Amino acid sequence: MATLPNRRVGFTLIELLVVISLIGTLAALSVGAFMRVRAGQTKVASETTLQKLNTALDNRWKVILESVKEDHKKNQGQWPNALIAANGNPDAAESLLLYAKAKNELPMTFAEAKAPTTVTTAYGMISLPPKAVFNTLPISTATSPEESGACFYLAVLSNAGGGAMLDSDGLQQQSTDYTGAGWNVSARLFKDAWGTPIAFVRMAYTPELNAPPYIKAGQLRDPNDPAGKLPAIMSALAWGQLTANTPPFAGIPGTYPAATQNFVPTLVSAGPNKLWEPSIFAGSNNDNLLSYRLRREGGKGD
Repeated sequence: MATLPNRRVGFTLIELLVVISLIGTLAALSVGAFMRVRAGQTKVASETTLQKLNTALDNRWKVILESVKEDHKKNQGQWPNALIAANGNPDAAESLLLYAKAKNELPMTFAEAKAPTTVTTAYGMISLPPKAVFNTLPISTATSPEESGACFYLAVLSNAGGGAMLDSDGLQQQSTDYTGAGWNVSARLFKDAWGTPIAFVRMAYTPELNAPPYIKAGQLRDPNDPAGKLPAIMSALAWGQLTANTPPFAGIPGTYPAATQNFVPTLVSAGPNKLWEPSIFAGSNNDNLLSYRLRREGGKGD
């Protein structure tokens, strides 16, 4: 009787290792693709949040500008003092009052928020008391990007915001309670899709803002001073008062740029690495997202 050949009932070790290796490679490729898609979705979500917040910021800025125009028209509030401080020039007075109100209503630090806003020129002085809406902010021993975010949250939610932000925007879901280093209590602020607080810079001064597409060639100017009358009025003392208590990360120049510097109020996400770079706007390995770039047609936030 003939003997049947032995039938193999399993895999050899080498075959098993090859199969395991193939499965591992496919799994790694799948996980890598998933992580890339997820990272892209997180970035898009953060950029969407910045876009919405920048719309709220634009609306808030328009409310401040309109209040300056209204004070001028009705000769009310600090307008008489602003006109004196501007040596009787209404254009310079509007610019000076806009700077003062912007600091008063859109502070970047708790110290800014809780201190009166004073602007003194060679001719007179503007003085604005701190806004009551900021009374709930913590006491802090240091400045940080998170402080600016907490100030911004209250600024756009205040009754003075003029409807700057609506619940329908879904932005409340992008807010969180946060306690920074040196804060005695927590404060609420907006966060990006990576869970990091979003910072606010009232006057972003960067070289790229001095070139197209942010300005037209040869039209460099201070956007708060469209008539170009402020340089003759703005004293070193006044500029020092307007920039007092502003955070170092904002990069605001120590002297008034004499109508040769464009700036844009902006919001900043720390980006995928969740770390604030030494300079928010520049530096190596800077993955921060900037809202003014998102406003540029076809632009990205990084």
